[in-house]
Amino acid sequence: MTDEIISLENLNKYYGDFHVLKDVFLTVKKGEIHGYLGPNGAGKTSTIKLILGLLEPSSGEVKVLGENLYEDNKKSINVRSHIGCMLEHDDLDLNSTGLENLIYWAELYGLKKKQAQRISNDMIEKLGLSDWKNIVILEKFVIL
Repeated sequence: MTDEIISLENLNKYYGDFHVLKDVFLTVKKGEIHGYLGPNGAGKTSTIKLILGLLEPSSGEVKVLGENLYEDNKKSINVRSHIGCMLEHDDLDLNSTGLENLIYWAELYGLKKKQAQRISNDMIEKLGLSDWKNIVILEKFVIL
């Protein structure tokens, strides 16, 4: 395995005509800790989404754990299974139940449907949330 955990080379991202990321180069090696700072609109969240394989770059290369995320979707799913991240929004589907949301995200990270269902149900049971698992989020909670 490579010593480089994250490698961004000549990374660019456009949203229409808006050039959010301009020729970004970044290397994060095993054991290093980096802060990624900038004003609103600077491209911090876009960069993280590119590293997670949730957003495709306009140009440049994104490697995580030595794998180019955009060469092969299977590689992307495999790499994502080794990453944990909490973005600025939880992206819950408020019209789905907690169980449905867990299964959706488990599948997104590469689990097969039956495995996602089993693990999601087990997690809900262990956390003592069984009475809540089939309740649609929007029906039960007021989101401010």
